[in-house]
Amino acid sequence: LPGADLWGGEPAAALATRHLRPARLTVYTRESRVGLMKHIRAAPSPDGPLTVLRAFWPRETEERIPGAFDGRTVPDVLTYADLVATHDPRNAEVAAMLREQYLSGGGHG
Repeated sequence: LPGADLWGGEPAAALATRHLRPARLTVYTRESRVGLMKHIRAAPSPDGPLTVLRAFWPRETEERIPGAFDGRTVPDVLTYADLVATHDPRNAEVAAMLREQYLSGGGHG
């Protein structure tokens, strides 16, 4: 991904756990959707496998908790929320893995 864009949802879970092959891609960006789509050469599609979301946290948050933002993915707790929101059973299994990791203190949160 370009610049400060971060993976969320299934791609972030795949990188964190190695137990999921992403079917849908979620990207958090500060760039405009159009700008990101041009940069990655993607065509808009309402039913496509790519969801582009605005990075809603202040940049300072990334500086204050650098362990939660590894430069590639959103924090595990947001990845967990993304997975649960899909209501997909395969994502629920991986969300449970993240929850266990997070609650045990092994994650970056």
